[in-house]
Amino acid sequence: MGRPANYVSQIPNYVSQLRNYVSRFCNYVSQLNVYLRRTNVYLIRANDYVSQLNVYLRRANVYLRVQTDYMSRSNVYLRRANVYVSQPNVYLRQRNDYV
Repeated sequence: MGRPANYVSQIPNYVSQLRNYVSRFCNYVSQLNVYLRRTNVYLIRANDYVSQLNVYLRRANVYLRVQTDYMSRSNVYLRRANVYVSQPNVYLRQRNDYV
């Protein structure tokens, strides 16, 4: 009969310890909530920066496509000019062979 009474007398201590554990757990959860909110703010800012960077990269992509188009057109013109310049050179070589 001594043991049950001893266990019953320990119940307030167990309840007190349980309250302490629950209080600590709630503090940890509260701190975690603060950290998660801060992280959320940082992630939102990072998302804004990445979206701005995406806009700049798209503009640069358009600019580079236009430049590539200009370069390809210039390449065509330079090839044509090379043909025109090389034709007199061929003619002069043939003439030089006869002279």
